[in-house]
Amino acid sequence: VGTLIAWNVLLDIACFHVPLIRRFAKPPAMLLVKNGRLLRQHMRREFISEDELMSKLRQEGVETLDEVRKAFVEPDGEISVIKRK
Repeated sequence: VGTLIAWNVLLDIACFHVPLIRRFAKPPAMLLVKNGRLLRQHMRREFISEDELMSKLRQEGVETLDEVRKAFVEPDGEISVIKRK
């Protein structure tokens, strides 16, 4: 267990100081919805079904895709939503 914690800390430090390592170890958020339209190619790349995405959007208080300006899957697997005003 101690070894895993040490590797995790070392990787976090390396990611902080070396952008190239950060790029591979902590990928950027992936856009899934843009202006109310599903980006299906990105969803396939992240293995997210339309049902999964719609479930998460409902949890965020979104009833239809028209209400979403952008939705991302974050590096930790969570889905974040930016609603239209």
